[in-house]
Amino acid sequence: PVNLISAYSSPDLQDTAQDLANLLTKIGPEQALIGSDMNALSTLWGYANNSSRGNIMEDLISGSTFTY
Repeated sequence: PVNLISAYSSPDLQDTAQDLANLLTKIGPEQALIGSDMNALSTLWGYANNSSRGNIMEDLISGSTFTY
């Protein structure tokens, strides 16, 4: 089974990232598909530079077994 997650990005993205990390710890990241507009710029997904929000999302991804 796959868990479909639609995530709202609060103004404090660190809180959102922590909520997602906690959820993924419970269900397992290999069983989740997350959709959200985080307004997080990162060179990992094609932007020229990273934003602070992009760095937060990169940290979340690097601490998990995400595929992006």
